[in-house]
Amino acid sequence: GHLGSYELPLANLNREELEKAAKVAGATLIIRMDNVTSQHEQKFEQSIVEKGMKRVSDIIAYKVILKSNDKEEELQRFGNPFMTRVINMDGVIQDPSTATAVIFDPVTGQMRFVPSVFNVKNGKTEVSIFGHENGLYTIVQNKKTFDDMIGHWAQKDVETLASKLIINGMSDRTFAPAGQVTRAQFAALLVRGLGLSTESLTNVFADVNTTAWYAQDVNTAAKLGLIQGVGEGKFSPDSRITREQMVVMIMNAIQLVQGDDRAEAQLRTPFADQASISGYATQAVTEAASQGLIKGKTETAFAPQDTATRAEAAVMIKQVLQYLKFMN
Repeated sequence: GHLGSYELPLANLNREELEKAAKVAGATLIIRMDNVTSQHEQKFEQSIVEKGMKRVSDIIAYKVILKSNDKEEELQRFGNPFMTRVINMDGVIQDPSTATAVIFDPVTGQMRFVPSVFNVKNGKTEVSIFGHENGLYTIVQNKKTFDDMIGHWAQKDVETLASKLIINGMSDRTFAPAGQVTRAQFAALLVRGLGLSTESLTNVFADVNTTAWYAQDVNTAAKLGLIQGVGEGKFSPDSRITREQMVVMIMNAIQLVQGDDRAEAQLRTPFADQASISGYATQAVTEAASQGLIKGKTETAFAPQDTATRAEAAVMIKQVLQYLKFMN
């Protein structure tokens, strides 16, 4: 309809849900995109205003309903985390780096980034959204800047990710680009950048406290194969992440989105310090280099064991999202 469209390949439905549907004669799948007006919408609106953002599209409620014998059951989640939906907007988004699709959770009041790409056609903007949850979506405009990023080499990337709610500053005005990044922080960044939902999952690692702010992100990342532990059932969440560990995680993310149809990698990296890359990371670093996703610290050295800074982590997340076409 005029609100946009929603692709739902049947392969995305969980097998149980499909079998349930098949058992019921004459079951139909209904996909609804509604303009919502409810207290949820008011909460969403309030949240947008409080964050100093501007809403630039309708608030749309996506629902998938299985209808059988006049009983309707809403299906919440689908097997594939990255389905495409399109929202049509009146007017043109001039700068897609300061706009994004967001999903709102009325229960927690949290608003989250959803991977979204903006295309302008005939004076209107079409926004493709990649996500697997039903719920309330809208497009917001938001411009975030930090005093300590002015003139910094990563300024544009950091501002884009902050405007899209993927990364936070240390305070409202400062980003601390040279600050260190822990393994848990990078895992959380990746989960947020892919727009993945984090329901309370069982704890995967012995050294991740269930009450830690990153517990749900780390458990989600582990469940989807984005991260591995360091042995003995531990994740070492507060250790500083190394450049090679960061690359292993981003290549896992690409695998999650693209499945196995990735290009065959060369077996050599362009880096003179290739021998100092850990065995488990060699393939990921080689592949990332051949796809142009990573650069050395210098012309010739990758410095795999160096710890990554907040600026480097932000740039890497942005590279991945652009490579996956999850961002303009």
